[in-house]
Amino acid sequence: MTVSSVTRQDALRIAEEYLKAHPRPNCDGFEKVTTLTELEEFKIRRPCVYGLTPQTLRRCWIAYAGRLVGYCMVASSDIIVVAQRTGEVVFCGSAKDEG
Repeated sequence: MTVSSVTRQDALRIAEEYLKAHPRPNCDGFEKVTTLTELEEFKIRRPCVYGLTPQTLRRCWIAYAGRLVGYCMVASSDIIVVAQRTGEVVFCGSAKDEG
């Protein structure tokens, strides 16, 4: 685990505020983060984010957004990646973890 100036609680707040400011299509209006984790906490099926190396992801909080309304199929998770040092949202989109 890296030393971070953005706590887990800070990252949760940042990710939730990001979801409110950038609503996803087909949502029920109750955007929320369901899980917040670090890359090293994954045992299987880590997110695969184009343009972000595993080294970069190790220095970030990874927030999982709740499922979209009406999804009853296997689909990729939506994630918000927050830099642990600055609190910047460096990615929002598919974790490419379906299957």
